Amino acid sequence: MKLQGKADFQANRKLVWEIMNETNALKKATPGCKSLEEVDDGFYKASLEMGVAAIKGHYDGEIVLSDKQEPERMTLKIKAEGSAGIIEAVANLNFIENSEGTVIEYEGEGSVSGLIAGVGQRMLTGVAKMILNQFFKAISKEVKIAQEKAS
Repeated sequence: MKLQGKADFQANRKLVWEIMNETNALKKATPGCKSLEEVDDGFYKASLEMGVAAIKGHYDGEIVLSDKQEPERMTLKIKAEGSAGIIEAVANLNFIENSEGTVIEYEGEGSVSGLIAGVGQRMLTGVAKMILNQFFKAISKEVKIAQEKAS
């Protein structure tokens, strides 16, 4: 499934970049994340609880932030496996500063296999969009908290 969209932040690009690379902020922002441990620069082990329709499950996996060109772009890769199947996604994120703050434009691909794939493509696409919106809304909240601490 194709993943494409944008997220707006009322903050400078440097701060948004820093929050997107901060372990605690990523953990708080990732829906269903129970644990997130950075094992190497930009490489995280994750434990997630997620559900689509009646199919819920625990997933263990990894999140990788790579191809970093601070503060302009990075690649985000997620792979998680659980009893309900496998979830994989790769997206390129571009950080664009404008007069109102920063926009992250993202484009990539996601796939699922196993029981969870039986839910149907249309529902999975809707759930993926919802999860991405939750993630970026939570990142925005972390950005605001960082701004308040700095002032």
